[in-house]
Amino acid sequence: MRAWTLEEAGEGLHLAEVPEPAPRGGGVVVGVLASYLPAYTDALIHGTRGTVPTPLVLGPGAIGRVESVADDVFNVAPGDIVVTNSLLSSGETDGPQEILVGWTGVGGRGKATATTTAMQAVWRDGLWAERALCPKETVVRLAGAGEYARPDRLAFLPWLAIAAEGLNSAGQRPGQSVAVVGGTGQLG
Repeated sequence: MRAWTLEEAGEGLHLAEVPEPAPRGGGVVVGVLASYLPAYTDALIHGTRGTVPTPLVLGPGAIGRVESVADDVFNVAPGDIVVTNSLLSSGETDGPQEILVGWTGVGGRGKATATTTAMQAVWRDGLWAERALCPKETVVRLAGAGEYARPDRLAFLPWLAIAAEGLNSAGQRPGQSVAVVGGTGQLG
């Protein structure tokens, strides 16, 4: 199977043959249909924006078709079209720690911890591959998406999830007001 890999920061991306992913506890194997390319990808690859554990398959989110699931996965089934957002939480109720699977970035405090390092060791590779193993928590079924002829147009959905998670982390709830202020970058 082919995948875009980063062997070490500063060396550039390489299209390489990697082993086929297999489902394991909590995992979903997704055939990638479309992915997005964040604006700062070049900076990440060259090591000037955050760090990533290398070597790894890059890719922070995609639209895909579920190929197989582990026995403990009940939120999606083979054949489902899904969005994968790569945001994986430790599940702690008081100050959860987060990572972006296959990408740079740790949520919350913004610094690596023993927990986030362990999470990255277990769920390392991202979605710039023909197929990817994803944590079930990062996969959401898109009802009706199988009828949509342009999955590439859906590939930006994971990026929008970042703003939604920011509102959720801030405690915003339906019916409350927020101020939307012009910003810079893709999320502005």
